Amino acid sequence: MHHEMIYETKGDGATVCLVNIGDGIPFISSLEATSMMTDFYGLMENKTALFLHIRID
Repeated sequence: MHHEMIYETKGDGATVCLVNIGDGIPFISSLEATSMMTDFYGLMENKTALFLHIRID
């Protein structure tokens, strides 16, 4: 399973929380932080996130 999310931080940092839902041990295989141009996602509001979910069999 593969998940991607784009989120604009409101300050100098971001917090990530993993929750165990009973299906095993929660983990993140990679986490990337990068700066983007301010108008890159112009339609995105400050309180929203873009989430992509793809299942790979």
